[in-house]
Amino acid sequence: MRCRGKNTIQAVLFCLIPVAFFVSGCMKNKTTVSSDMSSKETVSEIYSSGIPDSEENYFLEEISEAEKNRIPKDSEVYIFFTDVIRLANEEFERQAELTNPNYSYHFLFTKPVDGRQGVAWARGDYYISGNQTISHYDRNWDLVATCVKPFQDIEERVNHISDIDIYQGEIYAGVEYFQYGGYAYNFMIAVYDAETFQLKRTYPIARYSGLREISGITVDYDTSSIWVSSWVNERTGQFVYRYDLKTGDYIERKHFTNPVPYIQGVSYHDGHLYFAADDGDAAIGEPDHLYSCTVDLSLMEFTLVEERTFDYVMYQGEMEGLDFDPQHNRLLLCYNRGALIPDGYLFELEPETDKKGNIIPWTEESYYEAQEKARGKYKENYHGVFAYELNPLE
Repeated sequence: MRCRGKNTIQAVLFCLIPVAFFVSGCMKNKTTVSSDMSSKETVSEIYSSGIPDSEENYFLEEISEAEKNRIPKDSEVYIFFTDVIRLANEEFERQAELTNPNYSYHFLFTKPVDGRQGVAWARGDYYISGNQTISHYDRNWDLVATCVKPFQDIEERVNHISDIDIYQGEIYAGVEYFQYGGYAYNFMIAVYDAETFQLKRTYPIARYSGLREISGITVDYDTSSIWVSSWVNERTGQFVYRYDLKTGDYIERKHFTNPVPYIQGVSYHDGHLYFAADDGDAAIGEPDHLYSCTVDLSLMEFTLVEERTFDYVMYQGEMEGLDFDPQHNRLLLCYNRGALIPDGYLFELEPETDKKGNIIPWTEESYYEAQEKARGKYKENYHGVFAYELNPLE
């Protein structure tokens, strides 16, 4: 798998080289050097002896001998520069270790549900988010209750719920006003009581973070974090965003070394984040994928690993939210099938007009109806949860 972590380190290193030249000239009379470097005459020798000869030795390929030899061994910059090389090499080696999938996934069953956005497991029961609903199913997948007005206590105008998660009896959901075209506004983290569906609190999304839409939310209890993903296939979708679990404050964002398009859901499980991506082309039956990354807050970037290709699904549609059922050792995946949904949208249709030629805005219901008429083989839009047994890989 391609890892771009080295490119970032490389860029930083190149920026430091001219600074090193300048500072070394100003400090040419200084002679501070560690005893273990006394036999080294140039940075070139440090490269040759300190970094193994391999195809990963990208610094040797990119920095000329003349540039390396211009930094004298008796300068403080010499020591600093070799430390940069060492740390960069350690970072790259650590990233290289994070490129293997964690599980193989054995399909068990699928259950029809009334929502298309996300799934969450809690105490043996299941919760499903629709565009504007939240439903509770018991351990037998029988419907217990549905909240049809989840926005009634939210002052801002909103119309969409993301993938969800449950932690300590509370439902965490991304809420926003979603527009066709993929952008949203008034987005926030909304927290509901899992029993009553009563809204308990909301946390605003920090606009300066660059986040422009919420596709999924998960609680990482190990680092006391809320992780937020974005579906938008632009720069905002190249990061996963971290918020404080206790305060809801924005903390940071982690860049993906190898971004994938159209992330629809995120779930934390056993030290890793898992992402469901609608990155296949439904128009030609191309499958979607599941990815993972290790949660290591000391890393500048996260590297995504392909966990599973969902290539056996008939009538490819759209992967959405996901969660894990630790009681039964299962992955739960929310999947929309039947309706053709390329790039996150139902099959594109020309807008309808009234007698005066004015465009009639689509509602979700009218868009589904028109889409089903337009596509012969895609007669229904099936919302289902797929369950997979987890088999750890060495």
